[in-house]
Amino acid sequence: MLSAEYPKFVTTCEEDDDGNLVLAFPDELLEAMGWGGGTTLDIDVLGDRLIIREVTQVKPANLDEQAV
Repeated sequence: MLSAEYPKFVTTCEEDDDGNLVLAFPDELLEAMGWGGGTTLDIDVLGDRLIIREVTQVKPANLDEQAV
């Protein structure tokens, strides 16, 4: 459980061997959210802020397309 109603976390982007940036989430946050390896996240960018939510159902990419 998180210690504050609106906790804040600070983390540092790291670079992997291929030059990709990796954002590591603090263990306390992962545990509180129930996230782990294989968790799919949806990320919305709102100005200088991010909203990150767990995806519980993935919509197929062609669901909005109608067959002709």
